[in-house]
Formats: sequence, C-alpha cells, structure tokens
Amino acid sequence: MKTVLCCEDSLEGILCGVYEGWAGKYGHASVALALGNPGQQELFVRYVQVPTETEPAQKVYRTVLRVMGEEACEQMELAAMSHREDKGTAIYQLIVSGFHMAQPGRVMEALTLPGVQRVTELAGSVWKEAHHLMGFVRFAESREGTLVAFMQPKAQLLPVLAPHFADRLPGENWVIVDVAHGQLAVHQRQTSWVLLRDAALAEQMKEVFAGEERLSEEELLFGQLWKEFCSSIAIAGRNNPALQNQLLPVRFRPFMTEFCEKY
Repeated sequence: MKTVLCCEDSLEGILCGVYEGWAGKYGHASVALALGNPGQQELFVRYVQVPTETEPAQKVYRTVLRVMGEEACEQMELAAMSHREDKGTAIYQLIVSGFHMAQPGRVMEALTLPGVQRVTELAGSVWKEAHHLMGFVRFAESREGTLVAFMQPKAQLLPVLAPHFADRLPGENWVIVDVAHGQLAVHQRQTSWVLLRDAALAEQMKEVFAGEERLSEEELLFGQLWKEFCSSIAIAGRNNPALQNQLLPVRFRPFMTEFCEKY
C-alpha cells in the first residue's frame, strides 16, 4: 500500500518525515512525502500526519552529514527551500539512495539513482533565484533608521539571502520580509540574524510600508533621485520589454525603488 507522510513545509518537517518513513517500516518504494495537508485524498492510500520535532530532525541531519557528506546536506537544504511540491519525496529518495550505496559520500554524482537528479535540479533552481535577488532586493530606511526590504520569491530564500546581507551590512539594523511565504529575517547591528515565521506580521509590515508615511525624509529624497537617474540613462530607441522581463522578472518589481509609485 502506498503511504503518504504529511509533514510541514520546512527542512525540519521533511526530515521528520524521513525519520517516520524509516521508523514506520512502510517500505521505501511505496513512501511519498506531502507538504501540509493534502487536498483531495486518494483511495487505497494510507495518510500519516507527521509532527515537526527538533530531536528526530537533528538525528536524521547528523546521520546524513556523517554518511553522505557536506555536499549532499547542502543540496538537500537548498532543495527544501523550493516551491515545488515533490521536493519532500525527492529528498526522501535521495537519502534512501545514499544509504544503500557502497560509497554514499559520492551520492550526488550518481544522477541515475532515485531522487539525486531531482534534488540537484531543485537546488540549482533555488540558488539561481537567490543569486538573482541578491542584486534586486531594495532596502528602504524607516523613520527609526531601520532598513526594510520586501520580496515575493517563488522559493523560501531568506536562509540564503540573510547571511549574504548580514555579511555586507553588519552595522545596520535591517529586516527582509518575504510576503509570499510569511517569513522575516531580522538583523540587529553587530549581532546575528534570526528567521521568523509569522505571516500576519509580514502582511502587517507590508501594509504599514505601502505608503511614504513610515519612510525617512532622506529615503524619499534619494528614492526620487534614483528613479530620475534610472530614467535619464534609459535610451528610448533601445527599449526591449521582452529582454527586460527576462533579466528582471515582473514579480521582483513591486518592491523595487525604480518601480514604486511612492517615490
């Protein structure tokens, strides 16, 4: 019988699903992982709700790190940030494939094994979007002096983007809000950053900063100057909307200074 393990949409939740798949002895070939609660359930399929717990997740992660190595863990972490629904099953298959190899440390080279190629594809897609957003995230200064940025990526990118900006803006208080996934990365100057999962807070901050009331006077001034600069260097005769959409996806633009109407 096919077994679907319903787990939380996070790396910790997926690893708990992997733990349950092993502990439950359902048979690896018949196990699939679903993120959250599946909508319409199939007949003759066993559904198991898997709670998210720190201890089993850490146990699985430590075992994967020891047996399969750092590369497999890094690829697994990136794949878990993807928006694709099959990422949980792909990670489960990757771990099963690695544990049954003679040389599990080289599992990422065995693209023909179940889960390996799919995890590689998911991880590459996540990293590509993260690298793209590193150049397009726009911070705005609030009246309190805190830098605030908003984005709506496909993948859950804050675990990748937050260390990048913490390294480049260590002396600033800043917040990056992922409105698509209800997550916030909060950084206090000269300290480490923390990840918050609070959809209500993310939506509230989006509404608060929708206008110009919470922005500093300098932010409004420099925002206007930046828009005028971008407009002045544009060459009307070379306008290429198709190429612009390819290099700068439309979903990035609502929170970019160049396209905001409040400046």
